[in-house]
Amino acid sequence: MRNSYLLLTTVMLVAIAAGVCQAAPVNNLVLYPARANLAMGATVEASSTAGRPGQQYSVECINDEELGSWWASGANVPLPQWLKISFDEAQTVDTVVFVQADVHPELYARCKLLQLSFSDGSTVQQELADYAGPFILRFPARTVQWLQLDMLEAHEVKTYFTASEVMVFSDPDQKISARVSSKQRWSQVDLTETGREFHPTVYMTPEDVQRARANIEEHEWARSLADSIIANADTVVDRSSEWIREHCPDKGAAFAYGLTGCPICAGLWGSWGGANCSFDRPGTVKCGNGHILPDDAHPDDGTGYKNPDGRIHYFVGSYNSWVAETYQKWADWLAFAYTITGEEKYAETCAVLLDALAEIYPSCDAGSWDYPSTPPSGRLSRPWYQVARVLVTLVDYYDQIYNSPALDQPSFVDGLTRRENIETNMLKNGAWYCYEQSLAGGLNNGEADYIRGALSVGCLLGIESYVDWAVDGPYGIRASVQNNADRDGRYYESALLYAIHARSLYLTFAEPLLNYRGERYPEGVNLYDDPDFRSFYVLPRLAVDCVGKYPRYGDS
Repeated sequence: MRNSYLLLTTVMLVAIAAGVCQAAPVNNLVLYPARANLAMGATVEASSTAGRPGQQYSVECINDEELGSWWASGANVPLPQWLKISFDEAQTVDTVVFVQADVHPELYARCKLLQLSFSDGSTVQQELADYAGPFILRFPARTVQWLQLDMLEAHEVKTYFTASEVMVFSDPDQKISARVSSKQRWSQVDLTETGREFHPTVYMTPEDVQRARANIEEHEWARSLADSIIANADTVVDRSSEWIREHCPDKGAAFAYGLTGCPICAGLWGSWGGANCSFDRPGTVKCGNGHILPDDAHPDDGTGYKNPDGRIHYFVGSYNSWVAETYQKWADWLAFAYTITGEEKYAETCAVLLDALAEIYPSCDAGSWDYPSTPPSGRLSRPWYQVARVLVTLVDYYDQIYNSPALDQPSFVDGLTRRENIETNMLKNGAWYCYEQSLAGGLNNGEADYIRGALSVGCLLGIESYVDWAVDGPYGIRASVQNNADRDGRYYESALLYAIHARSLYLTFAEPLLNYRGERYPEGVNLYDDPDFRSFYVLPRLAVDCVGKYPRYGDS
């Protein structure tokens, strides 16, 4: 039986070798000066090997600077496995490049924990992500006679361990680098925060605030609008932190549109913030015909009531959506009231509301449970790209109260301030969600939503990679305008209402970028200077106005 297995393994290896693509030089993956690789010409040894000397899978494959050959360990040998590189003369080294074979993932395990052991007795450990590499390991320079790569852990144990190339350098100026595709480069994004000089800074600036206050003093229309919003804020400003947290949905709670409707009469109760709910009837909805649900005949433990016909009715989920969106509405009123009046009481309650939502935000990651989606995904009540539509408003509310000491008070989350909780668990969490989704690509409205979500947080906290992605990324605002708007300022989707939506969506990039200041964009980005961008907004609706009506074409 053992001999049969060994024969089968040998046949598999031969078949794999026959299917290997033509050899490619390692400089397809790694940028390095010619003749700088100290491993070339060194003596190499391995703990085990699947190939005979001079053949595929032998240890000599790790320092031939070719990607078409690789070392493979013996079949099913346990960890640790090691590779040793010995020099004829002592060498000063500070960089090792490790590349694994990027073929046959069903056979080859990928190293998770790699240790470098040196002849001077020192060691360096590095955790590796679950891909083939190249991995560039840098460490303080040392002069050694040999070094050894110890593979201590695998992401998943398989038949073989492997290395396509091991390179060794003295690179004090850190010129050695990996060649990466555009998608890899954007995936390995630097999320360093540089901060912003002043706040508010995203959708408005201190100068905008002063202008608004002046308008309120001078103009009746501005005073009337401000008074109405402040009056709304006054209706909720006295809510206590205990009340706000008590009425907030729990971590991991269900959220829903309420699409299925009433199981008694099929009546509807509205969706999200427009649902017929009340804090006087916690956990319930009221349909258009007056049925209050759940009831004894239609129980809902929080995950929905399953109708005998198979449909699920999310009464509690609809209520939770209403609460989350009501809290957001209150935060809008309160942030505006604080901006206009400067009174701390408004910022205090706004900070508590945002803190409560941030506490549950990362765990409520399915969006609306009744949204037709496999798998479900989102944050709070909003699925997929709609996460960004809410995130930009949360950024705005937080930005307006950013300077308030209320944010430096203890959070509902132990060990954090409200500021830390809101930024980490809601804003940066939401931005990363939007950014990851946007990597799927596409020049469409959903993509623009995702990108503006990440952009808003990037502009708020000074995360330049998010700004760069939104401006000059392959699906950013410049690419979107250049590809989606024709010479007459028409949008590529034929339906007029989609075109109007795209115009309002693209416009939300303009002010954050105009206000932004960073290393790459020291004067911000003025989209209004772009003639193609401007053409998108020059009388777009009047150009197709038909006696006050929109023509019905596409799916308008």
